[in-house]
Amino acid sequence: MKSSNLSPTRSAQLFPFLLLAAALIPFILIFFKSPHAFVTHDGKFHLERTLYYVDALKEGQFPPAWSRFYNEGFGSPLFIFLFPFAYWISSFFHFLSLPLVPSLKLTFIFFQSTAILSMYLWLKYSLKLSKNASAIGAILYLYAPYSIAQVFVRGSLREFAAMALTPLVLFALTKVATKPNRQTTGFLSIIIGVFFLTDGLSVVVFAPLLISYATYLLVRTKQRLALFRHLFFATALGFGLASLIILPFIANLQFLKHTVGYFYYDHFVFFWQLFDPRWGFGFSFAGPQDGLSFQIGLANLTFIVISFFWIIINKNKSKLLPIIMFANILIALFLLLNWGPTLFLYQKIKLLRNIQLPWRYLAPVALSAAYLGAKVTDRARITSKQTLLIFLSLLLISVKYLRANQVIVYDQESLFQNSQDATAFHEFIPIWRDTTSAFAGFPQKVEFVAGSGQITDLMISSSQVQFITDSSTPAEVRINSLYFPGWQAYLNGSPTNITITTNKNKPPAEKRDISGLMRLSIPPGSHQLTVRFTDTPIKKFARTLTVAAVAIITLLLI
Repeated sequence: MKSSNLSPTRSAQLFPFLLLAAALIPFILIFFKSPHAFVTHDGKFHLERTLYYVDALKEGQFPPAWSRFYNEGFGSPLFIFLFPFAYWISSFFHFLSLPLVPSLKLTFIFFQSTAILSMYLWLKYSLKLSKNASAIGAILYLYAPYSIAQVFVRGSLREFAAMALTPLVLFALTKVATKPNRQTTGFLSIIIGVFFLTDGLSVVVFAPLLISYATYLLVRTKQRLALFRHLFFATALGFGLASLIILPFIANLQFLKHTVGYFYYDHFVFFWQLFDPRWGFGFSFAGPQDGLSFQIGLANLTFIVISFFWIIINKNKSKLLPIIMFANILIALFLLLNWGPTLFLYQKIKLLRNIQLPWRYLAPVALSAAYLGAKVTDRARITSKQTLLIFLSLLLISVKYLRANQVIVYDQESLFQNSQDATAFHEFIPIWRDTTSAFAGFPQKVEFVAGSGQITDLMISSSQVQFITDSSTPAEVRINSLYFPGWQAYLNGSPTNITITTNKNKPPAEKRDISGLMRLSIPPGSHQLTVRFTDTPIKKFARTLTVAAVAIITLLLI
């Protein structure tokens, strides 16, 4: 009789990882059932942004700041305000000559794999839960209805990237608390830096959970001051690592029109919606008639209830962490529910208003509930067979939600010809522009607006317009691109002034909106003019900080 190649002990060791791999299979099958994209709220935006990001990288922008394709070719400062880590991953796949749609699908799968593995790492190797319980917790996180909706309904790439990396931050925090030294501090600073680069709003949403967990680590150690120094130093280095993105983002917010405003009051969740199993691919609206689900999920809700009674029964014996995670669920629910005290907080605290969609707090609820599920199953000492049964039950519960919307075919060339703004709400229109959508009717990139002459050798790239003018008298030309800090003009290689156009003194016959464009004065004769999007002083300073942080982290790791 032939013996198995795997001993029972070896099989038990591999079982949790096989289960995690099996949990990813339904998502992979759904993604690649069709070679085409499927309809999500933000899917087309991410395809365009990946395409334009790669274009900017190929033409020498790093990190990309300006995209020339938006607004009928008037361009957009979009990339200054997009936290880019998710687009680094999708751009990497596209750089490998993969088509755009598979690149985006693989990026989602990459972050799903990151989410389930980092959750397992935190639960098993940081919190010392059993392998089976850690696998259940990781799967609970991936299969939370909000996690599934992020992928198949919203298509929110950056927010899901933040969800995927949060357990890795928790894991790195615990590494420092367990063994505070230069290497673990350097590792934590890298993870924090990357986390900062995923999605700014999600960093704010997860902040209460991360701060409370760091506080828990400080409370349980006897070397609080030493640990605090390591955590503070790692956070500062992480911020320095991400400052190349964060500082220009903060500095340039003042130059946007901010057309959206605060609409958080239309997107609170009604209490009963947390338990409503209905599923949809629609949008969030004012009132309770939303087109997407805000449920916590039957499995996660069950473990939350069980853990509540476990904490009550063992109030003198239970450890502090389950109580902290349960408190985080209560805080998150408080901030997303539609009732008076919550609205008052949003009215008083600007940071909360910037969240815009209170139901984003379902993300920390999903993570905390997954931890409690792992803790409960760890206390129950479940066997591998029981673990498999729980997984199959989760899969059965989630079948209703594990599906994509209708297929849609995008032509890559048509994405290059996008005439729309970078977002549906025109958030990235510069303050010098009077209107947010009147960009049509400018067939020429460069034209004479005073005097006359010839324009030749016109070359346009993602961040530069270059041409030669020839005129017999002093003249003025207009560059039909939106002005934004960073644009610099050069006449025959020497800097020259840019005038931002307005509608106040335009000729009566001019019916177009010419505000917010760039106007240059040129002397008579033949001249080469270059208008280039360059680093602003704050970006140069931020670049220096990032280089310094990279150097320090490298020294720490060495």
